[in-house]
Amino acid sequence: MSDEPIRAGLAAAEAATALPEEVYSTRDAMDILVDNRQDPEDANHPEEVWGGLQLVPGQIMEVIGGSGLGKSRMMLNLAVNQVLGRPFAGLPTLQRPLTWLFYGNENSFYRFRYDLRKMVSVLTTQEREKLRGRIWLPTMETAGDAFVSFTDERNREKLKATMRQRKPDVLVLDPWGSFIDGDELSDGDVRRTITEIIDILAANDSETPTVAIVLNHSRNGLSEIVKAAGPERANYGKNSKAIFSVVRCVWNLRPAELAEPPNKIELIHAKSSDRAPYSPRAVSLNKDTFHYQEDTTFNHAVWQAALEKAYRSGSALTVDQRGEARQRTFEEDCKKMLNYIDAQEMPISKTKDLDKWAKENLNGNSEYCQTIYQQLVRKGNVVSVGERRPG
Repeated sequence: MSDEPIRAGLAAAEAATALPEEVYSTRDAMDILVDNRQDPEDANHPEEVWGGLQLVPGQIMEVIGGSGLGKSRMMLNLAVNQVLGRPFAGLPTLQRPLTWLFYGNENSFYRFRYDLRKMVSVLTTQEREKLRGRIWLPTMETAGDAFVSFTDERNREKLKATMRQRKPDVLVLDPWGSFIDGDELSDGDVRRTITEIIDILAANDSETPTVAIVLNHSRNGLSEIVKAAGPERANYGKNSKAIFSVVRCVWNLRPAELAEPPNKIELIHAKSSDRAPYSPRAVSLNKDTFHYQEDTTFNHAVWQAALEKAYRSGSALTVDQRGEARQRTFEEDCKKMLNYIDAQEMPISKTKDLDKWAKENLNGNSEYCQTIYQQLVRKGNVVSVGERRPG
């Protein structure tokens, strides 16, 4: 008996049950024009969580700041304000209350309870009840709660199950370093983790995927704080260039005062994919209520200038950092003086011309000028005033 009929039947069955080939989502440009789905600009659209940032469902916003700055507390206060329909940092929140899920292993039940007791102390009974069922926090009550790294697929599946249970509109991942699947300094690992987060956001079983806010630690040091608002703002977080390139929106947080720990924090809108970035702004922490209020007197330009001056002088650094800053400045000033001497066509007077030049260009006095000049002589860069040793 021939087995051809059996083979043909098996082939037909396999063809009927085969999965369709996976492809990327594409749409005809003209079909997009006639699609009547709701626009993100609609005031009631769920992705405009805060400030009309137009966070697309399934996409990510990154918040970067130093350890101990209060990122977790600030995001909790943002969640409270959003549910109550209050503005945060001078920017409006969506008036329809959303459901928030915080997920991480850095803060305990007791830390959250301490913060919440202060935050709700100034709320009415009606406002407290409005929060019920809207903000879900990781309480670290079992040993398994500490394991959140996406390197283990079981952790990703556990978070997806939690998403299906709580059905959040906003997922806060705190901190980024606890979740990274691999090495946080590897662009490939960072991008793979971002893809995994986007996959997790779709586990909400909702028509609209969840929006994510990822909290990331910034680089340390005064120089990094200075750069948080400048051309290098994309490099404020650890390997943040890779994250910066794929997330929808980035806020850099840094101290807005010299107190330690700072109660005033500056928010710098470092990236916005859908609108012009907001101007820098500052919030002050009320120590009694743990609510953040916008500081309308804050002047970003003045604070940036103060930080840059502190960095140049080393006045706001540790003892070791101040020494490093002074040495760096001294070496730079040596180069400046050498270039100045080399540029003179005629010999110059060290006691007159160099002193005058140093005071105008190095912010130094005669003694400082003499020290730099002697350093150049010792290194053999200068034989006499106006003469540089060949080579």
